[in-house]
Amino acid sequence: MNVVDKMPLVSITIPSYNHGSYVKACIESIILQDYANIELIIIDDGSTDDSVLKISEMVDRCRARFHRFEFVHRPNKGLCATLNEALEWAQGDYFSVTDSDDLLFPSKTSVLVLEIEGLSKVAGVFGGAEIINTDGSILNVIRPQCFTYEFSDILRRNKMMFSSCMLIRLDLMRLTGGYPKDLYIEDWYMWLKLTEGGDKLKVIAEPLIQYRLHETNISKNVFKMFEARKEILNIFSHHQGVPIIFAMICLELSIELSRTSKRMSLKYIAQAITNSQAILFKPFFWNAVARLLAPVAILNVLAHFKRTFRQR
Repeated sequence: MNVVDKMPLVSITIPSYNHGSYVKACIESIILQDYANIELIIIDDGSTDDSVLKISEMVDRCRARFHRFEFVHRPNKGLCATLNEALEWAQGDYFSVTDSDDLLFPSKTSVLVLEIEGLSKVAGVFGGAEIINTDGSILNVIRPQCFTYEFSDILRRNKMMFSSCMLIRLDLMRLTGGYPKDLYIEDWYMWLKLTEGGDKLKVIAEPLIQYRLHETNISKNVFKMFEARKEILNIFSHHQGVPIIFAMICLELSIELSRTSKRMSLKYIAQAITNSQAILFKPFFWNAVARLLAPVAILNVLAHFKRTFRQR
């Protein structure tokens, strides 16, 4: 047995969908990993652009580089179905997902393998990220506080975890049963399932990926995000603290709407109170009320200053 075979096998999957402009660079960043024992699984989920052509151009290099390489393109089934398919195929000790528009630093895999090896009751590890735009320019650098998160932390969303910067024990991911069909924010669901039984997720501060921010990022659809969070909270409704967490996401949506629809903003404040009267004692509630009452012109000025600050 050679040295590479003694290293834990890491299964990296790319769920590809309409990222023809970025997917070759994504694959290249995995080829350049300084960790040797990797299998790469690419599943194109019915892309309608030139993604399949771009991936095909990388096939020979992938076969030469990786312990095992699989590439399939088929009709669209959705992200959760694609991830479940990859989970079935994967043969590694650890499982990692890389979004097809993101990039990995060369040390990403080796750093996270070294971090998780020997840890008990830790299901997975994560790192920080550089936030880039469509041109690859760096907009921000996220260095999360080094922390080990439990279920309650993730339920409250007191966490900073990027799905492309994860390394999860494959056997524990399979024990969750995989991803429910057509779930919208599947990563939050998975982090909750992994920690529901007492395991933890560890985050380190070191940036290990470049996360691409552009108009197709799903988090820009605030109503769809709200409904997805509500659906996931319903799945975990038997856990203590869910009502006030739902009230908090109602307030987040109320704040988002305070510049465009005062009536809808008020509706979600009322919904927050209905679900948890304890929210009345949270400063965040009064922040939402203040934004509801504030003139739109003032909120527009505040939003402008916030955007300007982020761009610096």
